Amino acid sequence: MERRRYRIMQTLGEGGFGTVYRAEPLVPAGGLHHQVVLKVIQERQVTSDTVEQLREEAKVLKHLNHPAVVGVEDMVSLDKGWAVVSEYVTGVYLSDLIQESPIPVHIALELVEDIAVALRAAYNAPDAYGQRLRLTHRDLRPANIRITPEGKIKVLDFGGARVEFALPDDGRASVEKSRSYVPPERSEGREGPEGDVFALGVMLCECLLGEFLGMRDPGEEEHQLWIEHLRNRLKRRLGRDNQELPPELAAAVVDVVMAMVVAEPHERPDAQEVADACALLRKELDGEWIRLWAKKNISRMLAEQDTLLDDQSAGNIFSEVVVKKGPNIQKLDRSHKKAGDSGASSKLGWIIAAAAAMGAIGLIAFSTLS
Repeated sequence: MERRRYRIMQTLGEGGFGTVYRAEPLVPAGGLHHQVVLKVIQERQVTSDTVEQLREEAKVLKHLNHPAVVGVEDMVSLDKGWAVVSEYVTGVYLSDLIQESPIPVHIALELVEDIAVALRAAYNAPDAYGQRLRLTHRDLRPANIRITPEGKIKVLDFGGARVEFALPDDGRASVEKSRSYVPPERSEGREGPEGDVFALGVMLCECLLGEFLGMRDPGEEEHQLWIEHLRNRLKRRLGRDNQELPPELAAAVVDVVMAMVVAEPHERPDAQEVADACALLRKELDGEWIRLWAKKNISRMLAEQDTLLDDQSAGNIFSEVVVKKGPNIQKLDRSHKKAGDSGASSKLGWIIAAAAAMGAIGLIAFSTLS
């Protein structure tokens, strides 16, 4: 059996653990050519336990088949180190869009709806034994969201939070520089799908403001001050830059964001409730759908980007090597599997139910958070 080989097309990012490449598999004559992403982890940076854990995660992620989630093909040993091989998606990072300008409200809501649906699907997807994967992202940020010229959303790096890749400081920051997206409960060792909702709320806020929020103090009192600061900024932005946005709709958008970033995980809506709330608000807003918006804006940004920069790695060939499997390591940690399973209603539950019953979001009195 012929070993796999990859030709490097471009270096996408570098960090302490390794390098991320865009590559093309060298396939036999008659094979299908396609591009992939290689996340090459330097062997000196990882232990055998880490390698085995990444292998297990790659196996789990291969069971996750959703159009909004970038597919993982395999984990292989190359002559440059261990590599996670995943689908390459042509498009623009959400971080690039935020950096350029505020995103229209109706587009931001559709983006967040699609991401929330993907999060829900990942959590509930079945594994090889028919059990729920209960997969959470844990590193959700704009640099892990890609939008294609067709307006399709792709969520990158599910499970990638276990090994940090420090990408260039252009909005695609490492976890050390992206604490805005880290939920408060993580400091207490609590993990779950509620943490992804928190990060998604921060991202929605950044989309509407057109800027990154930066660092956040994790203290309880400081967090409440941070929430009030965000609320005031969003009110000003939606009132100033969206003169045609009815006040009740502007207030509803702000309340959705605020509900997603509250300190207590059990008070946040789940991913499905976020998707439902965004869909209902989106229907009440005028504006083109994301597929039409992306056709103009994403295509323009791709045309402006110089993807053929002088890259010394371009053209290099990475080859697969034979690796003897070591002893089995404990399987993928799913200690978070019970998080978020409770049936407690969230701040958005009654909003969604009322919207469905009344059929007009403008008639709903949205609650405010204390």
